[in-house]
Amino acid sequence: MREHIDCSQIQPYKSNKLSVIALEPLPHHGSVKWRMASSCKTCRRKLANPNLYRYCSISCKVRAVLKKSDHSVPPFILLKEDQKEEAGVGNKTLFPLEKTPLTEK
Repeated sequence: MREHIDCSQIQPYKSNKLSVIALEPLPHHGSVKWRMASSCKTCRRKLANPNLYRYCSISCKVRAVLKKSDHSVPPFILLKEDQKEEAGVGNKTLFPLEKTPLTEK
């Protein structure tokens, strides 16, 4: 996952003794009386450690990056150079066609 998406600044959670990152914000529980500084920058869900994390889920980070005023492509969506070659990005065809010899009549 880390090869494809920059998961920095996203708060991990424990699930079945594993550290996971939520795709969508988890449901809010309890009171919403917390400081804005200690909450997700997109959905305002409470963060356990706001000094290390800014977002509660991948979708919150994507929304925040897409809201930026410059219309550049977010860096965690871009393919690395070696992945571009494997995927055929930049080539005229994704799968090169085999050349067959012409037969003479």
